[in-house]
Amino acid sequence: MNNPKDKSLLIKAEQGDSISQLQIGKTEANKGNYKTAIEWLNRSRALRNAEAALYLGRIMLKQKKRAEAFECFMHARELARSYVAVAPINHREIWFYLGVCYFEGIGTPRNVNEGLIYLTKAAKDCDSDETISFSGLTEAQLYLSRKYKDGDGVKLNLHEANKWLKKARPE
Repeated sequence: MNNPKDKSLLIKAEQGDSISQLQIGKTEANKGNYKTAIEWLNRSRALRNAEAALYLGRIMLKQKKRAEAFECFMHARELARSYVAVAPINHREIWFYLGVCYFEGIGTPRNVNEGLIYLTKAAKDCDSDETISFSGLTEAQLYLSRKYKDGDGVKLNLHEANKWLKKARPE
């Protein structure tokens, strides 16, 4: 961290600012410095930052640490439900990752019904008029479409598959 802005961020992070800790964690992860990223994200997460828990879960998935990823997503959900969470969080992204974990049995026993609840929640929320920041938001809709089209874990249902596909790719 050579420039003054980076040094200021580091000072804030070391003083316990969870947003600064999150930013450093994300930056380090983007550089491929996962050990340092995980340290900063865990510090931020300990200060009730749901976004840090979510981001940490995504790193754990990349590293094939399935149980840790699931635990992070569950913690993100818990923190996001809390009124004392440090910063607002996109619930849909948490629901998407939890849905996939349950549906595929990632870090938890496979539970298709629980997975469908979360995935449907994430996908249905796409209908709202609010600004959507989760870049892969339509992924929940596409995921559901594929599962229904292939009959993977659910009964084959082309009508349901097409419904989700149309929501994901409006004309």
